[in-house]
Amino acid sequence: MTVTDRLSSQFHLILPAGTQVVTRVEIQGADGQVLAPCGAVGEIVKAPDDGSHSYRVRFASGVETALRRHEWPKIATFCWRSNAAKWNGAM
Repeated sequence: MTVTDRLSSQFHLILPAGTQVVTRVEIQGADGQVLAPCGAVGEIVKAPDDGSHSYRVRFASGVETALRRHEWPKIATFCWRSNAAKWNGAM
C-alpha cells in the first residue's frame, strides 16, 4: 500500500451545509410512510464532525432527516452522470 493509498483511505471529505444532494434511497418515516422518494433533492443543513456520522438533510417539503454519505451523491455528480449517459445515448 502506497502513502497515497493510506492517506486516501483515512481522508473523508466533509461537505458543508448548503450543499445540494440527491437521495439514492427512499426516505421513510417511523410509520413506513414515504417522506421523500429516491431521487429527491435536499440540502445539507448540518454537516457531521467526521466521516463516521450522519448529515442532517432538509428537503423542499420541509422534511429533515439524518443521512449517511453513501445514501446520496452531490447534485453536481448526479447531474454530470445523467448528462454523460444522455451524451452516450444511454438515455
